[in-house]
Amino acid sequence: MGVGGVLIFMESRIIIKNIHKQFNDTDIFSGINLEIPAKEITVLIGPNGCGKTTLFHILSGLITADNGEYYVQNFDPYLFSYLMQDYRATLMPWLTNLENILFPLRLQKKHDLTIVQKINMLKQIIHTNFPLEGYPYELSGGQQQMVALWRALITEPNLLFIDEPLSALDPENTHKFRKVLLNYQAEHQATIIMISHNIDEALFLSDNIVILSEKPTTVANIIKNELPKQQRSNLTTSPMFNELRDRVITALRYKI
Repeated sequence: MGVGGVLIFMESRIIIKNIHKQFNDTDIFSGINLEIPAKEITVLIGPNGCGKTTLFHILSGLITADNGEYYVQNFDPYLFSYLMQDYRATLMPWLTNLENILFPLRLQKKHDLTIVQKINMLKQIIHTNFPLEGYPYELSGGQQQMVALWRALITEPNLLFIDEPLSALDPENTHKFRKVLLNYQAEHQATIIMISHNIDEALFLSDNIVILSEKPTTVANIIKNELPKQQRSNLTTSPMFNELRDRVITALRYKI
């Protein structure tokens, strides 16, 4: 299955067929088709209001599509995490930062030893600069976002949705977070789907960049990121990086 001559993925984790969605008589999707590959990072880019978050909500079961269908291969709700754009609203102010992070494990009634092992795993890949025994309302926006990230990774998900993950982070933590995502994906062979408005961020993280059109939204293009992952931080001023950036910008100008 492909989309109008664009890249066809041979091993798909998510298959979306002819999804339609309306809000208040406005077409958001008028037949969106897409295959998202397994064990790779796919970044969705498109105009404001084109329905990127709505697509995440449909795929995660928070809302339903009006028509069409989708299939998530080997879906396990205990191995799926969704780091939402409005991360502050997902943190529970009456729980400490640590209790917020551990909440998914508490829901699963995990043994205390397992919880300690998970915390140690996270400490190896994410270094925190906030008190775990404090509360979310005592933290900056960037620190709250890191709490939400810890919670998203604590279950070691093999499918991860991330909606604009770096919006509140300073440049230093942005760089760290990008490395965390790349290392996590490589170690766990996770399928990660991310929404971003930052082209350089997409080029740094992605295996594939999906360009969405304006409403009613369809897939305008899919661009394979051939930049070598381990060298990307050193390639941001290279001709190869600039050429790929120009391809993404050109694709974003395309109107369906």
